[in-house]
Amino acid sequence: MNRNYVEEIADRIDESETPFDENRFKTLTKVGSALTTWSLSNSEYAIAFQLAQVGSHVKATLDDGGKSGKGFDAWVDGVPSEFKETKPGPNAVHDNMRKSNGKGAVRTYIRMPDDYSAKTAMASLDDYLRTRSSDFQEYHIWAAGDPTGWSISGTIGGGYKCKGHGC
Repeated sequence: MNRNYVEEIADRIDESETPFDENRFKTLTKVGSALTTWSLSNSEYAIAFQLAQVGSHVKATLDDGGKSGKGFDAWVDGVPSEFKETKPGPNAVHDNMRKSNGKGAVRTYIRMPDDYSAKTAMASLDDYLRTRSSDFQEYHIWAAGDPTGWSISGTIGGGYKCKGHGC
C-alpha cells in the first residue's frame, strides 16, 4: 500500500472525541491493555481500518451507552458498534457475541484469525443463536486479512449469510 492510500483510509477513522488520557493510559497499561494513544486498542483500530478500506466512516467513542457500564467502541456509518478480535477456539464466535451484549451497540464486528474456518464459525454462531438472546441487532464476522476468505452477516432473530471460501 502506498502512503497516500493509507492516509486516505486513516482519514475515515475519527478518534478526535476521545483524546489521549494519560491517567487512563497508565491505569489500563498496568493491567496489560493494548491501547493506542487514543481510544481504540490496536486490534480495534485494525478492525476500524478494514472497515474504512471498504468505505465506512468510523468514529471512536467513549460513550457509556450500555447496561454493563461499558460503552460500545465506535459509530460505524452512524451505527453504534462493538469491535471484537478473537483467538481460535470452537466457541470463539459464541463467546465474543456474548461479550458484545450490554454495551449499547446495535452492530457487532468480530474479526477471526485467518486460519479459522467458516464452518467452525457457523457452528459457534448457531450455538449462540440457539441458547442466548442479544441486545444488539446485527453482526458481521470475518477472517482477518484473507483475500479469498469468508464472511458471515446476519441479524438477531433472522437468518445469516456466509459468503466466500469454506461456506
